[in-house]
Amino acid sequence: MKKIILYFFLLLSIGCLTSCSPPPKPKHVDPFYNINLNEAPVRFPLIKPMEVVYVNSWYLDLPSRYILLDAVPNTEVLTYNVYDSFHGLENFAIENRIIMINSSGIDKKIDMHTPTPGNYYYWFVIDLNQEISKGFYTEAEFLEYIQMLGISAPNWQTPDEAYEQFKRTGCLKWIPDC
Repeated sequence: MKKIILYFFLLLSIGCLTSCSPPPKPKHVDPFYNINLNEAPVRFPLIKPMEVVYVNSWYLDLPSRYILLDAVPNTEVLTYNVYDSFHGLENFAIENRIIMINSSGIDKKIDMHTPTPGNYYYWFVIDLNQEISKGFYTEAEFLEYIQMLGISAPNWQTPDEAYEQFKRTGCLKWIPDC
């Protein structure tokens, strides 16, 4: 009788251990979305070909076709603020293949001359449908523009929130097969 009870508890323990393990994360059809979370640097996918990466802070590098140039006003020589990445990414939202970004730590690369302080974009829209990107100085300008795209208000999330969800589930709402 003791052996039967021992076997019963052994089987019960094995059953609990196997049922308590987390479900396997999905393998996506497009390998771009199959990120190994054990590799450095820490990252998660947005919409192909863009991903958010963490090195001292969250950032997003822009593919060359989405790089923004903004002419700096009131300079003697034509000068541009070049936006080729967003460092210090605070919030982002994605809707209908449109990525909306709020970043206070833009990587401010300047062609030729010293920048004019306080003359930077902090709100961005990357429209993957039309393959264009736009920057805005104020939230009001940004909101007016996205309303023209049919977006009433962004559903903001932080990179930390998105990364934790991706780490837990392997899915984010914009990944095609999630």
